[in-house]
Amino acid sequence: MRKACLVFKSAPFKSIRTCNEMISGYNLNCRHTEALNLFCNLNGLGLEADECTFSSIMETCSKTENQKLGRQMHGSIVKSGFASRGYVYSSLLKCYVEFGMLDDSFEFFNEVERLDLVSWGAMISALVHKGYSSEAIELLNHLKDAGGQPDEFIFGSIFNCYAGIVAYRQTKSVHSLLVKMGYEKHVFVASALINAYTKCEGIDNARRVFDQTSRFRDVILFNAMVMAYAHHGLVGEAVETFEKMKLAVLQPSQASLVSVISACIHLGFVEQGRVFFKLMKLDYGMDPSPDNYGCLVDLFSRNGFLEDAKHVIETMPFPPWPAIWRSLGYMERKNWENGLLRNCFSWFRRMMQYMFYRRRFILKRVVDD
Repeated sequence: MRKACLVFKSAPFKSIRTCNEMISGYNLNCRHTEALNLFCNLNGLGLEADECTFSSIMETCSKTENQKLGRQMHGSIVKSGFASRGYVYSSLLKCYVEFGMLDDSFEFFNEVERLDLVSWGAMISALVHKGYSSEAIELLNHLKDAGGQPDEFIFGSIFNCYAGIVAYRQTKSVHSLLVKMGYEKHVFVASALINAYTKCEGIDNARRVFDQTSRFRDVILFNAMVMAYAHHGLVGEAVETFEKMKLAVLQPSQASLVSVISACIHLGFVEQGRVFFKLMKLDYGMDPSPDNYGCLVDLFSRNGFLEDAKHVIETMPFPPWPAIWRSLGYMERKNWENGLLRNCFSWFRRMMQYMFYRRRFILKRVVDD
């Protein structure tokens, strides 16, 4: 990002396109103040915001949870005539849902004269993302009542919703509709369906969906199935699927590696988890993320390798965060408590032996006397 800033500042001529790229870059790197400053300086640069600009800056308002600024931007968007444009409209909906202002978002949603699938999809996706599951399902029912049919993106959002609320029967029902409409081969939808069945304790259904679609050899599907097996503690199956991914020359994601290592934690496969962690850098050229390091520390500490866990914390390229210290501290305390319990038991046993021999000694003296 620093190099991008240098190139942008040194450019003799700046267009709205390059400004949009910079605002998006600032958002991606959580530098929201710089994104807002650049937007405010557009007039000084002699530039006018377009629909991409407004879409990006609404994302900035959403991420900073600045409701006042979001409403001001909404007013500017309406004045500029971009409110009905697809990207901008979707960004406005997401922003209001992100703020928790459901009444405003539904009012804005209902104001549109002609709702297309993009609008329905944006609203349902935003509701699912914020955890408004019942509202998202209700909106899907309204779409079907209005004679509309969900597209692959709406199906994906709804399956993510069902995964969140563990709705097995609803997942089965919408799965049937998915097959009728021919969307079961879409990778995004299939991975969301695998995730939904996984969370609904339907690992056999998840396996069937994967078997029917794995011939497409897409990394998203393999990652979803690795995480499904890991979620159910099926380490052998997770590792086997991971190996199949390697044979298919597919790049695993950070999430799938975290899932495999997490599965190793629960079954005490310390060496196997250590190997998977090393594979990230050696085989895939991936820099381990904080989540990966957290899993490794958890793997070591839960299985009694406290010195290894401490070494990871001391040598990782990130400053330690509270959760990782808690993971180590909990196991140290547990080990200490177990040690204390053993010491107490040993002390109690010695005390009982002392009392026994003392009693025998007293009885012997009584008899002798």
